[in-house]
Amino acid sequence: MRAALLKQAELDEAGYDRNRREGKTTNVPYLAFSVAIQHALLRDADTALAWLERPTGYDVENLMTAPELDFLRPDPRFQRLLRRYLQSGGTPPVPGPKP
Repeated sequence: MRAALLKQAELDEAGYDRNRREGKTTNVPYLAFSVAIQHALLRDADTALAWLERPTGYDVENLMTAPELDFLRPDPRFQRLLRRYLQSGGTPPVPGPKP
C-alpha cells in the first residue's frame, strides 16, 4: 500500500509541475490536494502540509472535512493554514504558470 501511495503522489506531483509549467491551471488544485492526501495517508505531516500550503485555489471546505487530514487538524501548522484560508475567503487564488 505504501509503495502505491508513493507512486500516485509521484505521478500527481509530475502532473502538477507539468500543468503549472504549461499554464494549465484547471487540474492544479486537484493535483496539489491529491499529493497532500497521499502524504497524509502515509502520515507524512511535513510533506502533506507543504503541499497544502501551495496556493492552488481548492476550497477550504476540503481542509475542514477530508477525513484523511484528521490527524493533521490538531497540528498548529494546520491550524494556521486553515485560518489563512478562512481569512482569504476560503479560496486562495489559483497561481499562474511557473516563471
